[in-house]
Amino acid sequence: MLVFKSEYGDIAECGHCGRKGGDAGGALKKCAGCLRVAYCGAEHQKAHWRRRHRGECCPFKVVRGEDDSVGRFVVATRDLSPGEVIFTERPITVGPKQFTPPVCMGCYSPCFGDDDEDSHNKSSSSSSSSSFRSCSGCGWPACSERCEEAPVHRLECGYLEGCRFKPTPDPAHPDLELPIYECLSPLRCVLAKRFAPENWRVLTLMEQHAERRREEPLYRVNRTNTVDFILQQVPLDFEVAAEDIQAAVDVLDVNAFEIRSNNFRLEERQLKRLA
Repeated sequence: MLVFKSEYGDIAECGHCGRKGGDAGGALKKCAGCLRVAYCGAEHQKAHWRRRHRGECCPFKVVRGEDDSVGRFVVATRDLSPGEVIFTERPITVGPKQFTPPVCMGCYSPCFGDDDEDSHNKSSSSSSSSSFRSCSGCGWPACSERCEEAPVHRLECGYLEGCRFKPTPDPAHPDLELPIYECLSPLRCVLAKRFAPENWRVLTLMEQHAERRREEPLYRVNRTNTVDFILQQVPLDFEVAAEDIQAAVDVLDVNAFEIRSNNFRLEERQLKRLA
């Protein structure tokens, strides 16, 4: 029989009264529907259901198998209607593909884009067929002031400013992949350790397949182009270990989605909690 366990970890207090433990000194009992809230006893579970949880309880729960045969997956906790939206979520992080030609740090438009591209924020100073715009802070490509000020870039800008290596787009070879971009999405994940600790906690719970991935040819490439590069070239002002960066690389490779947008021309990677 397949046994499931919660993906949400331990819950510290009763969702109704805030008590730290259950009745008679026992453990808190989780809502069987969503596994995301727990109660000190049956009466408080009923009271919380009537007061608010009826409208909050998720129509699904995230579980995983007890053995390696099954990873994370979603199980419906009630009948779902065709086309019903059961959740929406913001990504933990978003960034360019691992292997990509030079792109904008904010919108991931190519540095040397098509003249007829319908971009959301191109201006007279943005990229053209022969030049590209750089962020005034870090020097990495940013096609407009809007992209330069994008929240996802502002967090990393100061750190990248202190890195002496920058992308060097070549208009003669606009589709040439630049290895320096391989570090960008993992760096954004690692920055969550300081700026968004809850996102980092969730990230560390995601599947990594670390043991298997060490046998893959790409492991050494990731170690050099991403792990070693960040540790040696990006002046981080908080404690980060090689294992943290490698975990970010593995989590992205196993769990992230590549999203095509802007008429299927642009590609980005998104890491989400549930999707």
